[in-house]
Amino acid sequence: MTPAAIALGRPLAPGWRLLLGGLVLILLALLLAGALSIPWLFPSKTLWYRFGLDRLLLRGGKMLGLAAACLLLLQPLLAARLHLLDRLAGLPWLFRRHRHGGLLLALLALGHPFLVLDLGTLGTLRLTAKLWPEALGLLLLTSILVMAAVARWRLAWGLAFHRWWPLHRLGAVAVLALLFGHVLTVSDSFAAGPPRLAALAALATVVPVLAGSWLRRLGRRPCRVRAVTPAGPDTCTIELVPEGRRTFAYLPGQFAFLSCQSRAVSAEEHPFTIASSPLRPACLLFTIRACGDWTRTVPKLAAGERVALEGPFGRFSHLVYLQARELVMIAGGIGITPMLAMLRHLADTGDRRPITLVWSVRRREDLLFPEEWPRLGQRLPGFRFLPHHSRPQPGAAEPGRRLDRAILAQHLAPCHREAEVFLCGPPAMMAEVRGILAGLGFARRHIHDEAFSL
Repeated sequence: MTPAAIALGRPLAPGWRLLLGGLVLILLALLLAGALSIPWLFPSKTLWYRFGLDRLLLRGGKMLGLAAACLLLLQPLLAARLHLLDRLAGLPWLFRRHRHGGLLLALLALGHPFLVLDLGTLGTLRLTAKLWPEALGLLLLTSILVMAAVARWRLAWGLAFHRWWPLHRLGAVAVLALLFGHVLTVSDSFAAGPPRLAALAALATVVPVLAGSWLRRLGRRPCRVRAVTPAGPDTCTIELVPEGRRTFAYLPGQFAFLSCQSRAVSAEEHPFTIASSPLRPACLLFTIRACGDWTRTVPKLAAGERVALEGPFGRFSHLVYLQARELVMIAGGIGITPMLAMLRHLADTGDRRPITLVWSVRRREDLLFPEEWPRLGQRLPGFRFLPHHSRPQPGAAEPGRRLDRAILAQHLAPCHREAEVFLCGPPAMMAEVRGILAGLGFARRHIHDEAFSL
């Protein structure tokens, strides 16, 4: 299999990515500007009887609500796993923007009624049939706040992902239905003309995206489990064989969503790095550490059982940065899996560039695939493997220490400061190491990280 054969997984070339990304941002800016202009170009009758500050506040409240509506329409696009957007920005980045957008949406939606409504008369207001558009708005606001709060504090409340995620997706459909019901009925600005057509066009755009994200489950790539083997303490490797004649195209370092069809493992989706080299398409490898209820059941998968894949996703790959003359990889714990995929591919292609891998684990026995690292060193002339143990080793004279500035400065002293740096590990570790790397002179634009979870 040649590098050209994995082109289906390749993100966009830098020039095309810059062009398309700029066009997307311009389009979003134009849509937002058009929405915010509606209270000025198509004022509702309520603005006819307001003057001075009252009129300004009412118009500002309408603009705030329209900004919240635009952001709400953008949310499903960010979370729909659209491959074009993944190639532009990477799915982890899109999911982070989705989370941040949810919090901003809650703030905008909360501020909208305080500017639109006359709070002084709320105490004397009686709910009647005529106020059902406002009642929809109240239900919409409540739903947005509840969804944002649950998403933000789900872990603290002990709500498992596989229970929360289907409810979150159903809630998104309900919120969008409430949004269009409220917008199209609460203001005569949307009774006819361009505003109503724009709202219906937005509905016609979002509904297919939501439907596609649900129907995509039918198009996932089926695979069979060849074997499940131990890879280290609380860690195993799943070997999958794609069914059919078409190979699963991906870049080394990308990930896919797995859904198991097994008696012992539940069927909810989880993202994992594809740890194998795409130049060996006969088998796909996923190395998974037991760090939760679902991952603890993965070793119970039996040979012959089916696993469905959706992907590949992500931009965390050395093949995205073909101009790189040197590669630096820094991993923490199970964050080694995308690095291992890249190293396996580099070895398969006979790469001779300088490559440095710093891998921090708690103990020596936490090093996965100990027999493979010497072989990679033999196949990669420029490869330096620098394992680091953060816990004290038995019989060692020195105490353990985390991966700090002094250790990284020593390990990375021979590395060029314009090298492409790949960083994957726990969030706290990645945040600290990014700051250390910048302080050591590595260019921030050349530092690429990958989150453990989406």
